[in-house]
Amino acid sequence: MAINISTEHKSSLTGLSIAEMQAAFVPFKQPAYRAAQVYKWVHHHQVQSFDEMTNLPKAFRELLDKHFSIG
Repeated sequence: MAINISTEHKSSLTGLSIAEMQAAFVPFKQPAYRAAQVYKWVHHHQVQSFDEMTNLPKAFRELLDKHFSIG
């Protein structure tokens, strides 16, 4: 699945696998385990905002908010 990282149209993280999230986060130079963290927040905790992902660095949460959506 191709992931769009443009700010014009945010790609949803809902429904993505951990591997798909890892691929989507490559341009942001994050460790691979970040995908598992985000996956858990999105699919298990069902957060509505990236700000709720308190174990992620604030700068990464801001990147997520800029390029992706939840839901």
